[in-house]
Amino acid sequence: MPDAIKQGGGRIASDQYRALQALCDEFTGLPAGVGRYDLLLLVKKAGKSAGFTPRMIQLLDYYMAYTRDQDWEEGALPVIYQSLAKTALDLGVTERQIQYLEKQLFQVGALTWLDSGNHKRYGVRDERTGRILFAFGVNLAPLAALRERLEQAVEDKALHDRAWMETKRKISYYRAQIRGVLAEQGALIEEAEEGAALSQEDVIAYAARYEAIAYKIRTYITLADLRALQTLHETLWEEISQRIEKERLKPSSRDEINNSHYKYTTQQSSNKLDTPKGGRATPKRLQKTRSDIPDLEKDRTGQGAESSPAEPDIDLLHAAGLQHITTKQLLNTGSERFREAIPMRNRAMEWRDLVEAAQSIRRQLGVPNTSWEACEDVLGIVGAVTCLVLTDQAAQRAEDPVKIPAAYFNALVNRAKRRELNLHNSIFGILKREEGGA
Repeated sequence: MPDAIKQGGGRIASDQYRALQALCDEFTGLPAGVGRYDLLLLVKKAGKSAGFTPRMIQLLDYYMAYTRDQDWEEGALPVIYQSLAKTALDLGVTERQIQYLEKQLFQVGALTWLDSGNHKRYGVRDERTGRILFAFGVNLAPLAALRERLEQAVEDKALHDRAWMETKRKISYYRAQIRGVLAEQGALIEEAEEGAALSQEDVIAYAARYEAIAYKIRTYITLADLRALQTLHETLWEEISQRIEKERLKPSSRDEINNSHYKYTTQQSSNKLDTPKGGRATPKRLQKTRSDIPDLEKDRTGQGAESSPAEPDIDLLHAAGLQHITTKQLLNTGSERFREAIPMRNRAMEWRDLVEAAQSIRRQLGVPNTSWEACEDVLGIVGAVTCLVLTDQAAQRAEDPVKIPAAYFNALVNRAKRRELNLHNSIFGILKREEGGA
């Protein structure tokens, strides 16, 4: 390069420089209703997604304070003509650092320069109007042209952040389920109860796999990595729940469910199906008023089963209002996931199918088996299923959902013991609300 050109000391031209100078020439002020701090807010919201680092935003914020509203009107230019040295002193950095940050802001299209012949920054404002008469320094006019791009970046970032938070919530859900079921199985094993579906070795192995993925979620984790982490949790949860389900559906487990079913309900044969609200076929025999309480009364007088464990207090069942609830009403009260959990088999639906669905949802909600058995002791199998249906609904309601389903379920049992539980009122209330929203 010739020495004459080298000694010129001018700013090196480039396509970016010429493009931003053209934007300054075309600047006609901000649109009506848009202020200079609206632009700055967009920059802050977009942040790194639009190429702005915190230090860049800090300098831009500082420069914005040195402009006035009239600088952003048609026929004017928002030029900061304060000296480079004064800016560096105010921000506590070197002049070279300010120059570097300005270059970064130039590269993202947020500013350019209006240079004087000797590159000194200076200007004069009209004392009466406050408008700039002439100025040389940093020109923020290009920032106005970034407004639409910044708005799109903010929208994209909001979508990304919502997806990130939703993925994090799903991971938290699976973590709670995994911890809850492993803690339950561990307690059953420690107490040597028959309800344990996993061995101690299984619990230890699953716990080790869980601990490997249970690290703290930080905001620097990308959405892609977070979704991969969700898949790991979901896979582990499905493996554990399917393993437990398989163990509990072995003949010994099914016999236990059948015994409870035959003890507390009247068996009637029917192959005719009807369809309740929600679209799941339901045997007509399950739509009739329950006859559990008469069966229990027969058992208490010696006319029912010859040998059975301790039975619920009939007075408690009446106090809870179970005699007013039909099976059809109970099914219609159940959530969509409860109805989906009811097994579809090549036979008429039976009460044990509802019990099986309730047990599946119980594990999802983290309600311990000991709580379920306590509810059976107080309200029988029908009452336990009803309480589980209400707990499931409470955990899924849009407003003020129950955060600890196990505690809610236990509270229902305690209220039943105090004769303060009105299950039929809760069932009828949900049905009426759903009919009103239909």
